[in-house]
Amino acid sequence: MFTSTITIEGRLAQDPTALEALTEFVVLTNRRGRDDAGEWENTDTTRYTVKAFRTLGSAAADLEKGDKVVIVGSIVTETWEDRDSGQNRYKSVILADAIGRSI
Repeated sequence: MFTSTITIEGRLAQDPTALEALTEFVVLTNRRGRDDAGEWENTDTTRYTVKAFRTLGSAAADLEKGDKVVIVGSIVTETWEDRDSGQNRYKSVILADAIGRSI
């Protein structure tokens, strides 16, 4: 199985959700550039769902909304069938290998 490795830095959009051996949270990243007036602005916000398992998940459960983090992991695509429409749905998720606070 081929997976792509990714490293992102961003802020937690919400407090992590911890379930037994899994912790899940959303990290927001954005690009920073200058506007027409030459002032710095944040643009192109991207939302990443991150999942961490076992010991890493337990440690990630201590993070809070707004914390700045660095995530290293693999991108996978989750597939499921929508209950209402019966259509296949897809979602890209980062399975974390390492999580750290960024300063």
